[in-house]
Amino acid sequence: MKKAAFGIMLLLCLMAAAITAHASAREGYTPVAEISVGGLSITSFSAHWEENALYELHHELLQNLYGSEMSLLSHIYLYPDSPEGVGGLYYEDVSHLPNGTLSFGANAFIELFNADRRTTVADMAPVLSHEYGHHYTIVNITAAERLYHSEWAHSQYGVMRGLVGRPEASGAGASRMWDIAEIAANDYVQLLGSPNARRSYDYLDAAERLAAGISSPLTPTAFNKRPQENTVLALAADVEGLYEYLLAIGGYTAASPAIDKAPVIEGITAEKSFLNPKYTLRWTAAEGGVFEYTAVMFPVDFPFLVEALRTVSDGEELTAAFGTVTSVDENGQMSAVLDYYAGDYIFVVYAKDENGFMFASEPVRYAFGHDFFDTVAHLEQLRSDTLAAPAGGAALSNSPPVKPVPAEPEDAVAQVSERRTEAFNPIREKQKTKLQYSRIPSDISIKTYEAAVPAYLPYKPTVSIPAPHRARVRRQLVRMSNYFAYGGNQNGFGLSHPHGEQRRY
Repeated sequence: MKKAAFGIMLLLCLMAAAITAHASAREGYTPVAEISVGGLSITSFSAHWEENALYELHHELLQNLYGSEMSLLSHIYLYPDSPEGVGGLYYEDVSHLPNGTLSFGANAFIELFNADRRTTVADMAPVLSHEYGHHYTIVNITAAERLYHSEWAHSQYGVMRGLVGRPEASGAGASRMWDIAEIAANDYVQLLGSPNARRSYDYLDAAERLAAGISSPLTPTAFNKRPQENTVLALAADVEGLYEYLLAIGGYTAASPAIDKAPVIEGITAEKSFLNPKYTLRWTAAEGGVFEYTAVMFPVDFPFLVEALRTVSDGEELTAAFGTVTSVDENGQMSAVLDYYAGDYIFVVYAKDENGFMFASEPVRYAFGHDFFDTVAHLEQLRSDTLAAPAGGAALSNSPPVKPVPAEPEDAVAQVSERRTEAFNPIREKQKTKLQYSRIPSDISIKTYEAAVPAYLPYKPTVSIPAPHRARVRRQLVRMSNYFAYGGNQNGFGLSHPHGEQRRY
């Protein structure tokens, strides 16, 4: 019996060891550069990431808050492409022991993809911070709660996040939006991530796009457009005690971020324009600091399709124009941005403070009545009596979102002669003043991990936060396609792997 028991125990231990992570590179890639700092190795398979750039990336990693869990991360790999179509993957190293406990190994690792496109530290920072957020939360929440992340909905963290009793947040079938490990990683970026991970993009509203000759509203998805993927839950900084909790599990203490008064959406007005109305969103200023604002909207039925309306710096008018916006030059030629909306939308204004913490206004619901399309058209000036009267929008409402009744298709609009403009000038005449954010409040004492590793030789990186980039990259439709491709999958965005559980960015 003792021999049989010993054999069973040995088998269970081997099974436990089999699910731990092994930091091995993928086959079919040729290494370009590799560094090793303090037990962490970073390997590049992209020609854009040579040795000096890898030291910069390691320095960027240290701009995220970390604790002793850093010693359990063994490797970071950078690949030129993305075989799975994702930005990054995290491989945990957690063993389920026969006595029911969990054990952490030191072979967790991260894969970063599209390194031939994300060629700078600033471009790679949001993915790196998110994937390290998985490492930080999976190690520290599991250790603090004695619960694996599949059980976090019933943990102290799950209670604070309002996930207890939510059927969409329970079980292996939870979508990515409700995957609690993804929610925790997003919370980490919001509260403990680096300045580069929380870098803002300067979003232009329809009037500003018209002046710049930009036809499409599609823009990169930056932190100030989508601070977290779940648009139903409160932002991390708005959850009482969450900041202290995430610090405490890593061994730190600090005062919670706070805002004296969040911005308030005052209203949405519609005025007559070409074919359909021009809308203007207005909101009040937040109180308790200097803030940068970004107004966003998304359909009630598709909350992951977030559209940024406008980024406003301190001192600018707190408005955002959208819909149909026109202008007429001295020759009587009309230029127009024609944005049409259908169904019910939710509007929110995000306020970002000087430390990079993001707070949200109360959401407001608004109903439209038009099919959507977007273009920049140059039209001959028409008589005013040929302009269609604006359709009436529904009154503002703070009621909870409900699924609207689908509207009947409208009659086809009159055909108009148009040609797309070739002008493309994304640089506005007035350069906005952007806030430069510190990483975290200065009253947090950071463990001297960097002092315990060899000095950077022969290269020492410098700290820099680049200004918001303005290149209009058409990547959002690809992101939407990924949602539709994986959103209905039984495992949401999670992928199984023999090396452990992967977490998608």
